[in-house]
Amino acid sequence: MFYTHDVTTFENHPQWAAVASIHQTLLKSGYRSLVAGGAVRDLLLGRTPNDLDIATDAKPEQVEALFEKTVMVGRAFGVSRVICEGSDIEVATFRKDGPYLDGRKPESIEFSSEQEDAKRRDFTINAMFYDLEKKQVIDFVGGQTDLMRKTLRAVGDPDQRFAEDKLRILRAVRFHGQLGFTIEPKTAEAIRKHGVLIHQVSMERIRDEWLKLMQSEHAVSAIQRTYDLGLWSPLFQPWKLQPSEYKKHFSLKQSDPDMAWILWFLIHCQESKEKIAELGLHWKLPKTLIQKIIYCLQSLPQLRNIQKIEAVDMAIFLSKPNGRLAVEVFERLHQGRIKELFFEKLKSAESFFQSNRLPELLINGDDLIQYGVAPGPDIATHLKRLYRTQLREKITSKEALLQTLEL
Repeated sequence: MFYTHDVTTFENHPQWAAVASIHQTLLKSGYRSLVAGGAVRDLLLGRTPNDLDIATDAKPEQVEALFEKTVMVGRAFGVSRVICEGSDIEVATFRKDGPYLDGRKPESIEFSSEQEDAKRRDFTINAMFYDLEKKQVIDFVGGQTDLMRKTLRAVGDPDQRFAEDKLRILRAVRFHGQLGFTIEPKTAEAIRKHGVLIHQVSMERIRDEWLKLMQSEHAVSAIQRTYDLGLWSPLFQPWKLQPSEYKKHFSLKQSDPDMAWILWFLIHCQESKEKIAELGLHWKLPKTLIQKIIYCLQSLPQLRNIQKIEAVDMAIFLSKPNGRLAVEVFERLHQGRIKELFFEKLKSAESFFQSNRLPELLINGDDLIQYGVAPGPDIATHLKRLYRTQLREKITSKEALLQTLEL
């Protein structure tokens, strides 16, 4: 249960000064103070955790009385945030959860011991504590053993853990993607059983977990695992999606969120722009991102036929708001299978740019009318043609450009 483990890397964490200060204040006031959860897991794995959280036997009102700046983000659940040394640290009271009725949060909690607190958590590797004074890992659930075995195991009864909180279903596969750990068989079976109720989780939370999964180190395996565990039907109804060709597109970690989403849609949702917009809105994606996805999808045929595109037209394409993004997406989708002609055409297109911008068109519709062109839809056609001529022939004066106009 207790393992001596001098995790000196705590002291290198950006939040260390705040955690050390809060820890000492709690101890001097007679309370228990332990680093909790994912921070312990990450530090034992040699990873830098996002946050350092503290678990304590101090009640929320006692935490509030001890520190000058606190925010009670979840008083009913015993969760406070202490502002200290420029950091925002979560301080949670040891608790035991009451019944879960909505598939996400307990209806009530009961303040309890650190052992009971460990037993209510999702996975064994997330249920350990670290005693900063004794330099000990406190492990009531076999988390260290599972870390060594690279196994993701639900705490206690997997059926109960996933029945309580359906978000844990996606968290399991996300941890598989981030850590490369094997999901223990009984835990995997419980995911299959409860996955049909994933809709009890808000779409915003599902979206955020899915993005973390797509950005994980082992995204290929994690996305395939969600399919194998039967999660695609409840996640993507009524859209019929299938996992395919991930090794070509997710060989590198997708650090950029927009790129991760765009590749996801273009690989799996070869639908009309209306269907893509529908699915994007269902997943609560920003409208600007949905527009990028649709633009990239509509650009693929043009980029596949690069041999038929003049360099000047490629330059105009690149100058559009999402032009370069579409080219990058095309390159990701066709890694190792792009002909040299594509890169030659890109290089030629870049030659039209000046200080990373294309020159502006030298004339406008009024100039054409004064030159004798009748007002109407032909104006736009003439302007497009003239702009291509201006760029191709590197014309720099309005008069010279108008002389090329064919009426």
